[in-house]
Amino acid sequence: MNKIGKSIFTYKTIIHAQKSEVWHFFSTADNLAKITSFPKVRITSDPETKKGNRIVMELQFLFFTFHWTANITAVTEDYFIDEAIKVPFPLIAWKHKHCLHEENGVTVMTDTVEYESSIPSFLLKPFIYGMFQNRKKAIQHYFKNQ
Repeated sequence: MNKIGKSIFTYKTIIHAQKSEVWHFFSTADNLAKITSFPKVRITSDPETKKGNRIVMELQFLFFTFHWTANITAVTEDYFIDEAIKVPFPLIAWKHKHCLHEENGVTVMTDTVEYESSIPSFLLKPFIYGMFQNRKKAIQHYFKNQ
């Protein structure tokens, strides 16, 4: 498949909770499914965020189901990285680094995604931005009600 779009996307989320609480939340991909409304996500494998684990997901786009498989390639106390093995069209590659650090009593989560696609990246960025914006709202709502 031809690589047309290659880009890096970064998104920051302020979470009013301690880093340890936020890290605990992200220690399972089941919570990814809870905070992702579009596409709808269903985890079909071991959801634990641990190095070497393979996370398998089904993504529901309207009437279509796509499969996504990623390896957790790194886990530290400050970040973890998942790298896609199998991604749906138009993606070719996806590497996502989730960084957490405390700043002035809140947790700052920085998501950095390096991706390649078979379509120009400017066509994907609005979708990726919207997905992370929806996740931000869901994460902030979750921690507000804890």
